[in-house]
Amino acid sequence: MRYAQYKGVVEREFNKPLRQVMYETCVVEQLTASEGAKKLGVVKEIFITWRRHYRFEQKQRLFDAAVKELETIRL
Repeated sequence: MRYAQYKGVVEREFNKPLRQVMYETCVVEQLTASEGAKKLGVVKEIFITWRRHYRFEQKQRLFDAAVKELETIRL
């Protein structure tokens, strides 16, 4: 299957946009890549690609929060 096909399957299965499904999986439930891929029924590499695309990795979220905080300080 292609990326778009996996995306369509996951969105139809969960009746939600992929971004929301990934948020719930990565941020709310804090599942690892293997656990998240198993839950969504996709290949681990695709799950990791989606997680990076939506910036839901722990280090990415920490970096984004730090940048946002610095932007408020600069005012």
